Amino acid sequence: MKTERDTLFLDEFEADMKGGFTDILNRKEIETLHYVQSELCNIQQSSWTSIDDDLFFPKDKVHKDGETVGIGRCMGTVQTSP
Repeated sequence: MKTERDTLFLDEFEADMKGGFTDILNRKEIETLHYVQSELCNIQQSSWTSIDDDLFFPKDKVHKDGETVGIGRCMGTVQTSP
């Protein structure tokens, strides 16, 4: 279950990914980052296909027609001590 603190952390992480690196990247790297972000954000949820039925770390993939490379994702929570 995602807590309010988790939501705040993820929102901050996402904000950093959207623009927090512009001071250390050159123009070409920023263009590449924005291209990849837009590609990943435009994948429909219904396009993902399950790779396995792992209860704690389910893995999914997307393979676009005509592409030789697919995209994978794995989501889960790692339990650690504070």
